[in-house]
Amino acid sequence: MKAHNIFILTSLFLFISHCFVFADNHINSIFSKEKFSINIQAGKVYNFNNANVHYFKNGVSCGTFSKGSGSGLIFNLALNYPLNDFIHISLGASYIDRSSRLSFDTNYLFRNYNDEIKTAQFETTLEADLHYFEIQPDARLSLITTPNLGLRCILGVRIFSPLKNHFVQREAIVNTTDAFFVDKNGNRSSSRLVAEGEIGNISKIGIGSIIGLHNSLKLSESLTWTQQISFDYNFTPVAHNLDWRQGSINFMTGLAYRFNKIEPKVEIPDTTQEQEIIPEEIVQTVVPPNLTLKSGKFDGEVRTGDEFLATAPLVNAVFFDKNKATLPKNLRFNKLNKEDYFKIEPTEQYYYILPRVVEILKENPQANVTLEGATAGTSFEEGGLTLAKNRAENIKEKLIELGANKDKIQIKTSMTPRFPSNSRHIEGIEENQRVDIILHNAYFQEYTSFIQFAELVGKAGYYARIINSEDPGNIYSMQADSSCKVPNDGKIYEYFFNVNKRLEKEKLVVDEIVLATPEITKVILDTIDLSSIPHRIIDTDYSKFKAIIRFTYNSSQLSEENKQLLQQLIQKLPENCTIQILGSADALGGDAVNRKLSDRRSKVTRDYINELAGNKFNIETGINTEKFDENTPVGRFLNRCIIIRILR
Repeated sequence: MKAHNIFILTSLFLFISHCFVFADNHINSIFSKEKFSINIQAGKVYNFNNANVHYFKNGVSCGTFSKGSGSGLIFNLALNYPLNDFIHISLGASYIDRSSRLSFDTNYLFRNYNDEIKTAQFETTLEADLHYFEIQPDARLSLITTPNLGLRCILGVRIFSPLKNHFVQREAIVNTTDAFFVDKNGNRSSSRLVAEGEIGNISKIGIGSIIGLHNSLKLSESLTWTQQISFDYNFTPVAHNLDWRQGSINFMTGLAYRFNKIEPKVEIPDTTQEQEIIPEEIVQTVVPPNLTLKSGKFDGEVRTGDEFLATAPLVNAVFFDKNKATLPKNLRFNKLNKEDYFKIEPTEQYYYILPRVVEILKENPQANVTLEGATAGTSFEEGGLTLAKNRAENIKEKLIELGANKDKIQIKTSMTPRFPSNSRHIEGIEENQRVDIILHNAYFQEYTSFIQFAELVGKAGYYARIINSEDPGNIYSMQADSSCKVPNDGKIYEYFFNVNKRLEKEKLVVDEIVLATPEITKVILDTIDLSSIPHRIIDTDYSKFKAIIRFTYNSSQLSEENKQLLQQLIQKLPENCTIQILGSADALGGDAVNRKLSDRRSKVTRDYINELAGNKFNIETGINTEKFDENTPVGRFLNRCIIIRILR
C-alpha cells in the first residue's frame, strides 16, 4: 500500500474517532480558556526513502538506489488558534534534517593471484545530506480532554524548500581481501569515492502531508508540556525527473505558552431577601487516610582508606579535517582538576589535551614541546608542507593563548607523520591528517597514585504504617534509589535500605524518605551525623586499578615513557599480587593479524616486568575484547594498547 493511501485511511480513522468524542462535556477542557498559544518543540526524526533512482545530475550511473534510511533533528515553532474546544488550526515553521543513506549490492566474478575464480561483492552507497525549511498549516482535532490533559490528532499539509542538498557516492568491496581498487598512483584500497557535490535539479519547493498525535500536559495556567508523534510523506520528489520521495516518523517534545481568555466578572446576587429554611442533611463522616513515617536506627560505619589508581592515557595528537588547518570544534580549553585525570574516560579527556600540555610545561620548568605537523600525503590532501605547517602554527597559537611560553614550543613539518597509519584504509588516511605533540623532559601520564577516599556503608531503618487507605503504599529512599511495598492493614512495619555513599567533605548525610498511597503522600528528611558513626580504616583497594599503555601503529615495542610508567607500577605493588595484562589492537587489518599483535604486546610487557622484578608477581596475559569507539581516530589510537589490572 502506497504512503498516500495510508495517509488517507489514517485520516479517515482519526476523523471517525473524533466524532465519537465530540459530544463529550468540554466545560472542564484544558483548552476551554485558551485564546491562542505558541508552541516550541524539538526532537528526532527517522527518515525512510521510496526511490527508483538510476542516475541524477552530478551523480554517476552504476545501478539502482531503491531504499534507504537515516535520522536527524527537527525544530518547530507553531502558532495555535482554537476555533472551538474541539478544533484548533495551527501554522508552524520547521527546520528538519532528512539526511539518508541509500545503498545496493552488486556481485562480480574475478580471477585472483592463484588463478582462482572468486566473487566480489560491491556495496554502492549514496549519502544524501538533505536539510529543509518547512511551513505547516494543519487542523488539530481533540480526542481526549481533561482539565490537565489534551490529546489531539493532527491533519495537515507541508510546504518545504531545501536549505542544503549535498551528496557523497561511494563504492566499497565488502566480502573479500583478494579484490581492491587501484588509483592512478597505484595505491590500493577497499573503497573509493565515486562522486560528490550537490544533487542536480533539486526540487526548490514541494508539497507533503502529515498526520499524528499531539498531547498537552498542564504545568500552570499559561504553560503546558507538549509531546508529539507524527508521520509525514513528501509527494514532491527530491529532484525533478527522479522517482525519489521521502517520509519520516517524528518524535518531538517542548513547551506551549497559552494566552487565555479574560473571564467576565460574575455579579454576586443579593442574599438579604428572605430565604426558605432547608433542613440540614446528616452527612456520614469519612475518616481520611493517615500515614506514619519515622526514622529508626542506622547500622553501619565510615570506611576510609586508599585507592590505587592510574591516570588515563592521553592521545598526544590533534586530528584535522581533510585539507583543513582550523582547530577541531570538539577541543575544549578549560583545565581539568587533578582527580579528573584518574576518573574521566580517556576519550573524554582527549578533548582537553591543549590545556593539559600547558599545565605540564608550567609544572616542569625543563620541559619543552615539539609540534610535528603532517598531512595524509599528496595523493589524499592538497597544500603539502604549507598545510602541515599551518596546522602546527594554529596549535602553537592556541597553546600561547592558554599561557604557554612561546620559547618552549618548536615546530617540525613533514608530508606524512613520523609513525604513519596505513593509508590503504580510509581510517588510516584520516589518522595521518594530524599534528603529533611530543613532550621533552616530561611525561603526559603520572600513571599511578594512591588516592584517599571515605565512604558510608550500612543499613538505615524506618518505621511505616498506613491507616484508612483502600490501597497499599510504597516507601522509597532517594539515597538508595529503591522502594518497598507497605500493607494498608494499620500495622507498623520496619524497613531497611542499604547505604553506600562516597563521601567528600560533608559532616552530615541527608536522605529523603517518601511514603505514598494513591490518596496521600508523607515525606521526611533523615539526617545521619557522621561524627556519631564508627570509623574504620580498610586495606588499600586495588580493585578499581586500570592502566592503559599505548603503542604506535602496528608496533609492539615499549617506548621509553612506557618503560618508565611500568617501573612506577612495580615499585608500588605488593609482593605476590596477580597482574593481568590484556593486549589490544585497532580493527584495521585482518582479525588474525590483530590477535597476533595484541598477544605480542601483552607478552612483551610481561617480559619487561619480569626483567625488572623477577618472580615478585604472578602475571596473566590475554587479549582484550572491550574496545573504544573504532569510528574515531582517538578511539583507534587508544585501542593500540595493553590494559593492566590488579587481581588480588
